Amino acid sequence: MTERPLDEEPPADQAASETADDESRATRRSRWVTLGVPIAAVLVIAALAGGIIVADRGSSTSSTPATSGLNYGTVARTTVAQTQSLSGTIAYTATQTIINRLTPSSSSSSASTGASSSSAGGASSGAAASSSGTATLTTMAAVGSRVKVGTTLFTVNEQPVVAMYGTLPAYRDMQSGDSGTDVTQLQQSLSDLGYNPGTTDGTYGSATVTAVEAWQQATGLTVDGIVHLGQVVFVSGPSRVIAQVGTVGDAVSSGSQILSIGPESPIVTTSESSTQLGLLSAGQRVDVQLPDNAVVVGKVTAVGGSTSAASASSGSGSSSGSGSSSSSGASSTPATVALNNPALGSSIAGSSVNVIVTTHSVHDVLAVPLGALLATSAGQFIVQVPSANNGGSLTNVSVNPSIYDDTRGIVAVPGANLSPGERVVVASS
Repeated sequence: MTERPLDEEPPADQAASETADDESRATRRSRWVTLGVPIAAVLVIAALAGGIIVADRGSSTSSTPATSGLNYGTVARTTVAQTQSLSGTIAYTATQTIINRLTPSSSSSSASTGASSSSAGGASSGAAASSSGTATLTTMAAVGSRVKVGTTLFTVNEQPVVAMYGTLPAYRDMQSGDSGTDVTQLQQSLSDLGYNPGTTDGTYGSATVTAVEAWQQATGLTVDGIVHLGQVVFVSGPSRVIAQVGTVGDAVSSGSQILSIGPESPIVTTSESSTQLGLLSAGQRVDVQLPDNAVVVGKVTAVGGSTSAASASSGSGSSSGSGSSSSSGASSTPATVALNNPALGSSIAGSSVNVIVTTHSVHDVLAVPLGALLATSAGQFIVQVPSANNGGSLTNVSVNPSIYDDTRGIVAVPGANLSPGERVVVASS
């Protein structure tokens, strides 16, 4: 191809062609679908004055005259990641349903039978169960309030039901001579509250009895050294009340749902196809793009599973630590992601976000901005750099793009005759 002198007017048809090419250059940046190689790229041949002639740098390099007003990006040596974006929502999400396990008194002395009474599981407060076998929900923790060890979650007939830490649900009365994981959880929680249950060894000995009696005295429960089923609900750790499932004044029985709780900070949930969710696994690091386009780090906490329809309708996940929920039907549970910096989510709860999953990456590779790529008529790609010794002209450099990182707007160009920090022409936005 013969280059035309800068001061020579081009033929009318050639000028029109060059004008169209110049206008199309601004649109050559495209988004790249990243499950495998890119499947779409709108990159057009760009012409500057005399047109593009692709040649290797250092051997018959062809240049095009530079023009004013060009935009430049920078060559970098970096990690380029191929990603898949999943839509999600960040919100305060329930992961546990708190259920009443207290039962009305079946005899005149619940303490003698070891059963929980309607007045908070063995508390002889004089509160009577109704003839229908239910008691009354008298208070509940407020939505948004913090749940920690020792927190009163709700009261039944004015008797408290208290949160303690543990992953095994309370399933029995705990008393002298018992042993097991539930006793270990009780001992650790009593210690956290400032009582001395002796060695945290899972054996309910005399020191544990003494600590329980002191705790019962301070809490307003019958002092008998026995933790009756229903007096304590084990929760996984510091939490937040997400919803009140019951209503103060309700007649409640064993199994009645009272509250739903979840993590103290909002978490991200994403409901996608099984194929997309297959990209995720518990413990995996992911990036989360916030509404202001900032990208922060998160970790996948759960993928898939099922939850009761009743829990799902109240925003709760699978119930644990307080008995199982009785509900028919199950619905799919989305993947959940916790932000590494939980405080970032507090002000944007309820907003839409994107979970960015890395499907492939290459390290220590040359990369250029996506907008720097130009396609030639031969189906190859070039970038343009300022010529070192040619009066401000541009030099065409052949590149072989491999992995496209649309999140960062860069593309890997391994083996290119480029240097980190070198400027390249990019399309105007």
